[in-house]
Amino acid sequence: MRRRALNFLAGLSLLLWLVVVTLWGRGYRAKDDLSWTSPARQRVLAIDSSRGQIALVVIRVQSGVGQFGAAGWQFEVQQPTNMHDIGSRVDFDWQGFGFFVKVFRSLLNGATGPWVIRWFTIAVPDWFLAIAFAVLPIVWLRRLQMQRSRIGRCEKCGYDLRATPERCPECGTVPKRGTAPAIFG
Repeated sequence: MRRRALNFLAGLSLLLWLVVVTLWGRGYRAKDDLSWTSPARQRVLAIDSSRGQIALVVIRVQSGVGQFGAAGWQFEVQQPTNMHDIGSRVDFDWQGFGFFVKVFRSLLNGATGPWVIRWFTIAVPDWFLAIAFAVLPIVWLRRLQMQRSRIGRCEKCGYDLRATPERCPECGTVPKRGTAPAIFG
């Protein structure tokens, strides 16, 4: 059961790594914005990718009777922007090494009068996510390599070395000392 869980998590981590690396490369040409607006249109949750960062954004109506656009899921492609530079009336702002946390308010004037929205943004650099998602697949591959050498298989091609412990007949690799299998029978 643990092996299946590790295999699944390593595969998922590898898939997420591919997504992050793709968004990282794409982020300098376009800003991808996946958002969900609540049914009452008072709250928006979004994931934005632009210029080497992925940000989680929570926007909500703080006061007034304004509403956001259509409820439900939306995906937009826009011009790339520096996500840290947006916003006014900053309540909290921290930034370092490509990470940032920012909380600010915006005043909007709509047909129903003025309303204030509050933004909460946390951004993580793509390089950090790429490294984080690469760790588990690397550990999985290293574990697989160690398992192959332990059970008497060639480290290079995986051929069973029980009959020929001195050299692999498939690829010619000489096993390291201590990894040659005992001959059974």
